[in-house]
Amino acid sequence: MIVYVVGNYKDYNTGRGGHYYSLSQMLNGIKKFKSGMVVSVGHEKPQALKFVDDSYHVHSNDPSCDVSKKIEKILIGKKVDLIHAYDYNSSITASILAERLNVPFLLTKCGGKPPRFYHPSYRNIVLFHEADKDIFNLRLFRPKRIEVIPNRVSKVSYDKERALSIFGRKGRYTFFKIGRIGKAYESSIRQAIVLVSMLNEIGFECQLFTIGYVENDNILSSIKSFSEARSGFFSFFTDERETRNAADLLGYCDAAIATGRGAMEAISAGKIVLFPCQDSTTPCILVPETLDLALRENFSERVVVPKNKMKYTDAEEIVKKISSSAFSGDNKFFTASIFEELFSIERGAIRLNDYYDSIIGNEINRYACVTPLGRLMQRFFVFVIGLVKRVRR
Repeated sequence: MIVYVVGNYKDYNTGRGGHYYSLSQMLNGIKKFKSGMVVSVGHEKPQALKFVDDSYHVHSNDPSCDVSKKIEKILIGKKVDLIHAYDYNSSITASILAERLNVPFLLTKCGGKPPRFYHPSYRNIVLFHEADKDIFNLRLFRPKRIEVIPNRVSKVSYDKERALSIFGRKGRYTFFKIGRIGKAYESSIRQAIVLVSMLNEIGFECQLFTIGYVENDNILSSIKSFSEARSGFFSFFTDERETRNAADLLGYCDAAIATGRGAMEAISAGKIVLFPCQDSTTPCILVPETLDLALRENFSERVVVPKNKMKYTDAEEIVKKISSSAFSGDNKFFTASIFEELFSIERGAIRLNDYYDSIIGNEINRYACVTPLGRLMQRFFVFVIGLVKRVRR
Protein backbone atom coordinates (compact mmCIF):
# COMPACT_ATOMS: atom_id res chain seq x y z
CA MET A 1 0.00 0.00 0.00
CA ILE A 2 1.10 3.55 -0.79
CA VAL A 3 0.34 5.99 2.02
CA TYR A 4 0.15 9.64 0.97
CA VAL A 5 0.60 12.32 3.63
CA VAL A 6 -0.32 15.96 3.03
CA GLY A 7 -0.42 19.01 5.30
CA ASN A 8 -3.16 21.55 5.85
CA TYR A 9 -1.95 23.99 8.48
CA LYS A 10 -3.73 27.26 9.18
CA ASP A 11 -1.77 30.31 7.94
CA TYR A 12 0.11 28.07 5.49
CA ASN A 13 -2.59 26.25 3.51
CA THR A 14 -6.19 26.68 2.46
CA GLY A 15 -7.00 23.04 1.76
CA ARG A 16 -8.19 24.12 -1.70
CA GLY A 17 -4.94 24.41 -3.64
CA GLY A 18 -4.24 22.55 -6.85
CA HIS A 19 -1.91 19.96 -5.32
CA TYR A 20 -4.74 18.60 -3.14
CA TYR A 21 -6.83 17.92 -6.25
CA SER A 22 -3.78 16.47 -7.98
CA LEU A 23 -3.30 14.14 -5.04
CA SER A 24 -6.91 12.95 -5.04
CA GLN A 25 -6.76 12.19 -8.77
CA MET A 26 -3.32 10.61 -8.57
CA LEU A 27 -4.60 8.33 -5.80
CA ASN A 28 -7.33 7.11 -8.14
CA GLY A 29 -4.79 6.61 -10.91
CA ILE A 30 -2.37 4.67 -8.72
CA LYS A 31 -5.16 2.39 -7.46
CA LYS A 32 -5.10 0.71 -10.86
CA PHE A 33 -1.70 -0.68 -9.84
CA LYS A 34 -1.51 -0.60 -6.04
CA SER A 35 -3.72 0.04 -3.05
CA GLY A 36 -3.44 3.50 -1.54
CA MET A 37 -4.77 5.91 1.04
CA VAL A 38 -4.35 9.56 2.08
CA VAL A 39 -3.71 10.99 5.54
CA SER A 40 -4.00 14.75 5.91
CA VAL A 41 -2.39 16.46 8.88
CA GLY A 42 -3.36 19.92 10.12
CA HIS A 43 -6.12 22.03 11.58
CA GLU A 44 -8.83 20.47 9.42
CA LYS A 45 -9.32 18.05 6.55
CA PRO A 46 -8.64 19.78 3.23
CA GLN A 47 -11.80 20.75 1.37
CA ALA A 48 -10.47 19.06 -1.75
CA LEU A 49 -10.19 15.71 0.08
CA LYS A 50 -13.47 15.69 2.00
CA PHE A 51 -15.20 13.38 -0.46
CA VAL A 52 -12.19 11.21 -1.32
CA ASP A 53 -12.44 7.53 -0.44
CA ASP A 54 -9.68 6.07 1.73
CA SER A 55 -8.77 9.44 3.23
CA TYR A 56 -8.18 10.18 6.93
CA HIS A 57 -7.33 13.24 8.95
CA VAL A 58 -5.07 13.76 11.97
CA HIS A 59 -5.56 17.02 13.84
CA SER A 60 -2.50 19.18 14.51
CA ASN A 61 -2.11 22.95 14.70
CA ASP A 62 1.67 22.98 14.49
CA PRO A 63 3.73 21.72 11.50
CA SER A 64 6.74 21.29 13.80
CA CYS A 65 4.96 18.63 15.88
CA ASP A 66 5.59 14.95 15.22
CA VAL A 67 2.23 13.23 14.86
CA SER A 68 3.60 10.13 13.15
CA LYS A 69 2.48 7.93 16.06
CA LYS A 70 -1.13 8.97 15.46
CA ILE A 71 -0.84 8.03 11.80
CA GLU A 72 0.80 4.75 12.75
CA LYS A 73 -2.33 3.82 14.71
CA ILE A 74 -4.45 4.37 11.58
CA LEU A 75 -2.14 2.00 9.70
CA ILE A 76 -2.39 -0.90 12.14
CA GLY A 77 -3.12 -4.09 10.20
CA LYS A 78 -2.20 -2.54 6.84
CA LYS A 79 0.83 -3.55 4.79
CA VAL A 80 2.62 -0.31 3.94
CA ASP A 81 5.10 -0.37 1.06
CA LEU A 82 6.01 3.32 0.79
CA ILE A 83 5.25 6.70 2.40
CA HIS A 84 4.76 9.57 -0.03
CA ALA A 85 4.60 13.14 1.35
CA TYR A 86 2.80 15.48 -1.04
CA ASP A 87 4.16 18.77 0.34
CA TYR A 88 6.97 20.00 2.57
CA ASN A 89 4.64 20.80 5.50
CA SER A 90 3.99 17.11 5.96
CA SER A 91 7.49 15.90 5.11
CA ILE A 92 8.96 15.72 8.61
CA THR A 93 6.04 13.71 10.00
CA ALA A 94 5.94 11.47 6.91
CA SER A 95 9.69 10.83 6.88
CA ILE A 96 9.71 9.89 10.58
CA LEU A 97 6.76 7.58 9.89
CA ALA A 98 8.72 5.93 7.06
CA GLU A 99 11.66 5.35 9.39
CA ARG A 100 9.39 3.83 12.05
CA LEU A 101 7.84 1.47 9.51
CA ASN A 102 11.17 0.81 7.76
CA VAL A 103 9.79 1.59 4.31
CA PRO A 104 11.03 3.92 1.53
CA PHE A 105 10.07 7.58 1.56
CA LEU A 106 9.29 9.94 -1.31
CA LEU A 107 8.55 13.68 -1.35
CA THR A 108 6.66 15.62 -3.99
CA LYS A 109 7.49 19.32 -4.11
CA CYS A 110 4.35 20.67 -5.71
CA GLY A 111 4.30 23.91 -7.71
CA GLY A 112 5.16 27.33 -6.38
CA LYS A 113 8.31 29.37 -6.37
CA PRO A 114 11.72 27.71 -6.27
CA PRO A 115 12.97 27.73 -2.66
CA ARG A 116 14.84 30.95 -1.84
CA PHE A 117 16.73 29.74 1.21
CA TYR A 118 15.90 26.17 2.13
CA HIS A 119 13.59 23.36 1.24
CA PRO A 120 13.63 19.82 2.70
CA SER A 121 15.76 17.58 0.52
CA TYR A 122 15.22 13.82 0.65
CA ARG A 123 16.74 10.86 -1.13
CA ASN A 124 13.78 10.52 -3.50
CA ILE A 125 11.89 13.53 -4.79
CA VAL A 126 9.31 14.31 -7.48
CA LEU A 127 9.01 17.81 -8.94
CA PHE A 128 6.32 19.40 -11.07
CA HIS A 129 8.61 21.44 -13.34
CA GLU A 130 12.17 21.76 -14.66
CA ALA A 131 12.96 25.06 -12.93
CA ASP A 132 12.86 23.31 -9.56
CA LYS A 133 15.05 20.51 -10.86
CA ASP A 134 17.78 23.01 -11.72
CA ILE A 135 17.65 24.38 -8.15
CA PHE A 136 17.89 20.96 -6.47
CA ASN A 137 20.71 19.83 -8.78
CA LEU A 138 22.83 22.77 -7.62
CA ARG A 139 22.67 21.66 -3.99
CA LEU A 140 25.70 20.24 -2.22
CA PHE A 141 23.52 17.51 -0.68
CA ARG A 142 21.14 16.92 -3.53
CA PRO A 143 18.57 14.12 -3.76
CA LYS A 144 19.80 10.75 -4.96
CA ARG A 145 17.02 10.60 -7.50
CA ILE A 146 14.91 13.40 -8.96
CA GLU A 147 11.94 12.84 -11.26
CA VAL A 148 10.01 15.60 -13.01
CA ILE A 149 6.40 14.50 -13.34
CA PRO A 150 4.22 17.52 -14.17
CA ASN A 151 0.99 18.15 -12.31
CA ARG A 152 -1.62 15.72 -13.63
CA VAL A 153 -5.34 16.10 -14.25
CA SER A 154 -8.29 14.06 -15.40
CA LYS A 155 -10.12 15.19 -18.50
CA VAL A 156 -12.76 17.58 -17.25
CA SER A 157 -16.45 17.16 -17.97
CA TYR A 158 -18.90 20.01 -18.58
CA ASP A 159 -21.79 20.58 -16.21
CA LYS A 160 -23.85 22.68 -18.62
CA GLU A 161 -26.93 22.93 -16.41
CA ARG A 162 -24.90 24.23 -13.47
CA ALA A 163 -22.98 26.68 -15.68
CA LEU A 164 -26.15 28.17 -17.13
CA SER A 165 -27.70 28.50 -13.68
CA ILE A 166 -24.64 30.45 -12.49
CA PHE A 167 -23.75 32.52 -15.55
CA GLY A 168 -26.95 32.67 -17.57
CA ARG A 169 -27.14 32.55 -21.35
CA LYS A 170 -23.85 33.50 -22.99
CA GLY A 171 -23.61 36.52 -25.27
CA ARG A 172 -20.16 37.97 -25.84
CA TYR A 173 -16.83 36.12 -26.02
CA THR A 174 -16.00 34.85 -22.52
CA PHE A 175 -12.69 34.43 -20.72
CA PHE A 176 -12.43 32.48 -17.47
CA LYS A 177 -9.87 33.12 -14.73
CA ILE A 178 -10.24 30.28 -12.23
CA GLY A 179 -8.16 30.29 -9.07
CA ARG A 180 -7.95 31.38 -5.48
CA ILE A 181 -8.23 35.14 -4.96
CA GLY A 182 -5.26 36.09 -2.83
CA LYS A 183 -1.70 37.35 -2.93
CA ALA A 184 -0.33 34.39 -4.90
CA TYR A 185 -2.61 34.97 -7.88
CA GLU A 186 -3.30 38.71 -7.69
CA SER A 187 -0.84 39.50 -10.48
CA SER A 188 -2.35 36.95 -12.89
CA ILE A 189 -5.88 38.26 -12.25
CA ARG A 190 -4.74 41.82 -12.96
CA GLN A 191 -3.10 40.69 -16.20
CA ALA A 192 -6.37 39.04 -17.23
CA ILE A 193 -8.27 42.26 -16.52
CA VAL A 194 -5.80 44.35 -18.52
CA LEU A 195 -6.03 42.01 -21.51
CA VAL A 196 -9.84 41.97 -21.58
CA SER A 197 -9.88 45.75 -21.23
CA MET A 198 -7.44 46.18 -24.14
CA LEU A 199 -9.41 43.78 -26.34
CA ASN A 200 -12.61 45.74 -25.74
CA GLU A 201 -10.78 49.00 -26.52
CA ILE A 202 -9.70 47.70 -29.93
CA GLY A 203 -13.25 46.59 -30.75
CA PHE A 204 -13.30 42.94 -29.67
CA GLU A 205 -16.23 42.73 -27.28
CA CYS A 206 -15.53 40.23 -24.53
CA GLN A 207 -15.96 39.60 -20.81
CA LEU A 208 -13.94 38.11 -17.96
CA PHE A 209 -15.38 35.83 -15.28
CA THR A 210 -13.08 35.50 -12.26
CA ILE A 211 -14.02 32.38 -10.31
CA GLY A 212 -12.35 31.49 -7.04
CA TYR A 213 -12.30 31.07 -3.30
CA VAL A 214 -11.47 34.36 -1.57
CA GLU A 215 -8.33 34.08 0.57
CA ASN A 216 -8.02 37.83 1.14
CA ASP A 217 -10.99 40.21 1.14
CA ASN A 218 -8.76 43.26 0.75
CA ILE A 219 -7.19 41.87 -2.39
CA LEU A 220 -10.63 41.10 -3.81
CA SER A 221 -11.72 44.70 -3.16
CA SER A 222 -8.54 46.03 -4.75
CA ILE A 223 -9.00 43.85 -7.84
CA LYS A 224 -12.63 44.91 -8.20
CA SER A 225 -11.61 48.58 -8.06
CA PHE A 226 -8.90 47.86 -10.62
CA SER A 227 -11.46 46.31 -12.99
CA GLU A 228 -14.02 49.09 -12.51
CA ALA A 229 -11.51 51.63 -13.79
CA ARG A 230 -11.15 49.81 -17.11
CA SER A 231 -13.15 49.13 -20.23
CA GLY A 232 -14.91 45.81 -20.54
CA PHE A 233 -17.19 43.50 -18.66
CA PHE A 234 -15.93 41.92 -15.44
CA SER A 235 -17.74 39.60 -13.04
CA PHE A 236 -16.61 37.79 -9.88
CA PHE A 237 -17.96 34.45 -8.66
CA THR A 238 -16.79 33.53 -5.18
CA ASP A 239 -19.36 31.53 -3.24
CA GLU A 240 -19.14 27.79 -2.59
CA ARG A 241 -21.66 26.80 -5.27
CA GLU A 242 -19.70 28.73 -7.89
CA THR A 243 -16.16 27.75 -6.90
CA ARG A 244 -16.60 24.06 -6.00
CA ASN A 245 -15.17 21.91 -8.81
CA ALA A 246 -15.00 25.03 -10.99
CA ALA A 247 -13.28 23.05 -13.75
CA ASP A 248 -16.67 21.49 -14.51
CA LEU A 249 -17.75 24.94 -15.73
CA LEU A 250 -14.97 25.32 -18.31
CA GLY A 251 -17.20 24.22 -21.15
CA TYR A 252 -18.99 27.58 -20.89
CA CYS A 253 -15.99 29.78 -21.72
CA ASP A 254 -14.20 30.41 -25.01
CA ALA A 255 -10.74 30.84 -23.48
CA ALA A 256 -9.10 30.47 -20.07
CA ILE A 257 -6.39 32.60 -18.51
CA ALA A 258 -4.91 30.12 -16.11
CA THR A 259 -1.99 29.03 -13.95
CA GLY A 260 -0.68 25.59 -12.97
CA ARG A 261 -3.31 22.90 -12.69
CA GLY A 262 -6.00 25.29 -13.97
CA ALA A 263 -4.18 25.64 -17.28
CA MET A 264 -3.92 21.87 -17.61
CA GLU A 265 -7.64 21.42 -16.95
CA ALA A 266 -8.42 24.04 -19.59
CA ILE A 267 -6.14 22.20 -21.99
CA SER A 268 -8.01 18.98 -21.28
CA ALA A 269 -11.24 20.80 -22.18
CA GLY A 270 -9.77 21.88 -25.53
CA LYS A 271 -9.91 25.58 -24.65
CA ILE A 272 -7.68 28.38 -25.90
CA VAL A 273 -5.29 28.97 -23.00
CA LEU A 274 -3.34 32.02 -21.91
CA PHE A 275 -0.90 32.04 -19.00
CA PRO A 276 0.59 34.89 -16.93
CA CYS A 277 4.17 36.01 -17.32
CA GLN A 278 6.75 38.43 -16.00
CA ASP A 279 7.67 41.72 -17.72
CA SER A 280 4.28 42.04 -19.38
CA THR A 281 0.98 43.65 -18.46
CA THR A 282 -0.92 40.99 -20.40
CA PRO A 283 -0.79 37.18 -20.38
CA CYS A 284 0.83 35.06 -23.09
CA ILE A 285 -1.19 32.85 -25.42
CA LEU A 286 -0.33 29.15 -25.44
CA VAL A 287 0.85 28.01 -28.87
CA PRO A 288 3.52 25.49 -29.88
CA GLU A 289 6.11 28.30 -29.81
CA THR A 290 5.39 29.16 -26.16
CA LEU A 291 4.73 25.69 -24.74
CA ASP A 292 8.30 25.22 -23.50
CA LEU A 293 8.14 28.51 -21.58
CA ALA A 294 4.91 27.51 -19.85
CA LEU A 295 6.09 24.02 -18.96
CA ARG A 296 9.35 25.17 -17.43
CA GLU A 297 7.55 27.28 -14.82
CA ASN A 298 4.33 25.25 -14.46
CA PHE A 299 2.19 27.93 -16.21
CA SER A 300 2.93 30.39 -13.41
CA GLU A 301 3.57 34.13 -13.06
CA ARG A 302 7.27 33.26 -13.05
CA VAL A 303 7.31 32.63 -16.81
CA VAL A 304 9.80 34.90 -18.59
CA VAL A 305 8.93 35.52 -22.24
CA PRO A 306 11.99 36.40 -24.37
CA LYS A 307 11.83 39.38 -26.71
CA ASN A 308 11.50 37.23 -29.83
CA LYS A 309 8.26 35.77 -28.42
CA MET A 310 6.75 38.87 -26.83
CA LYS A 311 4.35 39.18 -29.76
CA TYR A 312 2.34 36.37 -28.15
CA THR A 313 1.48 38.76 -25.30
CA ASP A 314 0.32 41.51 -27.66
CA ALA A 315 -3.44 42.20 -27.55
CA GLU A 316 -3.76 42.66 -31.32
CA GLU A 317 -1.89 39.42 -32.02
CA ILE A 318 -4.04 37.60 -29.48
CA VAL A 319 -7.30 38.89 -30.96
CA LYS A 320 -6.20 37.81 -34.45
CA LYS A 321 -5.75 34.28 -33.18
CA ILE A 322 -8.78 33.88 -30.94
CA SER A 323 -11.13 35.33 -33.59
CA SER A 324 -9.83 32.94 -36.25
CA SER A 325 -11.82 29.75 -36.82
CA ALA A 326 -8.69 28.15 -38.30
CA PHE A 327 -6.74 28.85 -35.10
CA SER A 328 -9.56 27.45 -32.98
CA GLY A 329 -9.51 24.22 -34.99
CA ASP A 330 -5.72 23.94 -34.79
CA ASN A 331 -5.87 24.65 -31.05
CA LYS A 332 -8.22 21.75 -30.38
CA PHE A 333 -5.78 19.38 -32.08
CA PHE A 334 -2.82 20.97 -30.26
CA THR A 335 -4.40 20.82 -26.79
CA ALA A 336 -5.61 17.24 -27.30
CA SER A 337 -2.12 16.07 -28.22
CA ILE A 338 -0.27 17.77 -25.38
CA PHE A 339 -2.88 16.73 -22.83
CA GLU A 340 -2.42 13.06 -23.68
CA GLU A 341 1.34 13.34 -23.79
CA LEU A 342 2.03 15.59 -20.82
CA PHE A 343 -0.89 16.00 -18.45
CA SER A 344 -3.24 13.02 -18.43
CA ILE A 345 -3.54 11.36 -15.04
CA GLU A 346 -3.34 7.91 -16.65
CA ARG A 347 0.15 8.48 -18.05
CA GLY A 348 1.24 10.27 -14.91
CA ALA A 349 0.14 7.35 -12.75
CA ILE A 350 2.13 4.93 -14.91
CA ARG A 351 5.29 7.02 -14.51
CA LEU A 352 4.83 7.41 -10.77
CA ASN A 353 4.09 3.70 -10.35
CA ASP A 354 7.31 2.89 -12.21
CA TYR A 355 9.15 5.15 -9.77
CA TYR A 356 7.55 3.33 -6.83
CA ASP A 357 8.57 -0.05 -8.25
CA SER A 358 12.16 1.13 -8.65
CA ILE A 359 12.55 1.92 -4.94
CA ILE A 360 10.18 -0.47 -3.16
CA GLY A 361 12.28 -3.40 -2.00
CA ASN A 362 15.43 -1.97 -3.57
CA GLU A 363 16.44 0.71 -1.05
CA ILE A 364 19.32 -0.50 1.07
CA ASN A 365 19.37 2.63 3.24
CA ARG A 366 15.90 3.27 4.56
CA TYR A 367 16.45 6.65 6.16
CA ALA A 368 14.66 9.37 4.27
CA CYS A 369 17.15 12.22 4.24
CA VAL A 370 20.21 12.48 2.06
CA THR A 371 22.65 12.58 5.01
CA PRO A 372 22.52 12.53 8.83
CA LEU A 373 23.30 16.28 8.67
CA GLY A 374 20.30 16.61 6.38
CA ARG A 375 18.11 14.99 9.01
CA LEU A 376 19.27 17.53 11.57
CA MET A 377 18.54 20.37 9.15
CA GLN A 378 15.05 19.04 8.47
CA ARG A 379 14.22 19.09 12.15
CA PHE A 380 15.66 22.57 12.56
CA PHE A 381 13.59 23.69 9.57
CA VAL A 382 10.29 22.52 11.03
CA PHE A 383 11.27 23.96 14.41
CA VAL A 384 11.61 27.36 12.73
CA ILE A 385 8.23 26.88 11.00
CA GLY A 386 6.61 26.17 14.35
CA LEU A 387 8.34 29.17 15.96
CA VAL A 388 7.16 31.51 13.20
CA LYS A 389 3.63 30.16 13.55
CA ARG A 390 3.59 30.86 17.29
CA VAL A 391 4.87 34.42 16.76
CA ARG A 392 2.09 35.03 14.23
CA ARG A 393 -0.61 34.12 16.76
